[in-house]
Amino acid sequence: MLKKKTKKTKGCLLWFLILLSALLYDVAFFSPECFGLFVLPSLLLIFFALNLAQNSKYMQIGVDGGASESRANHSGTKFFWLGLIWGVFVFSVHFVWLLVLLLDKVKSGKSFAIFAYAFGMTYFSLTSAIWFMVIEFLIKKFSRYYIPQILIFFVTCYGYFYLLENYALWWLGRIEGYPFLNPLIPLINFKLF
Repeated sequence: MLKKKTKKTKGCLLWFLILLSALLYDVAFFSPECFGLFVLPSLLLIFFALNLAQNSKYMQIGVDGGASESRANHSGTKFFWLGLIWGVFVFSVHFVWLLVLLLDKVKSGKSFAIFAYAFGMTYFSLTSAIWFMVIEFLIKKFSRYYIPQILIFFVTCYGYFYLLENYALWWLGRIEGYPFLNPLIPLINFKLF
């Protein structure tokens, strides 16, 4: 009973960290002069959440009725869902400008504006889901120690935002990206960055 409760608590903590990370990322973009530094803990929370998800073990009842520590609680699909939820919360707030632009400035139809907004949010959310899966794969494949895991996380973080910034719109036949998602943008008001 206690182990089941611990597993549920770790699952709630995991989702809380993902949602808090997305919230901090959004707040950093909305008010960069006051909260721009929130982008750094938002990325670190992703690392801690994924580390928690990867390292959490649970006791599974074997065929003989005995408990044995077996596999990790979260598979690759769990990381996909974590990334997708993080992306939905980040990009749904981020792409509000597109919805406002299409409805107020361009005067397009409501259905087209909502479709374009939903498509952009879904597309970029799927990229974050793939990013989370790549992080999980690389950490599981190449490192069992904490410091190399942090390095792998930061390299994949850099790679993800670099690809978004330079090649996010390749499927439109344009070798361009979407530079406004770069996490360094909110940090521009601080001399250190």
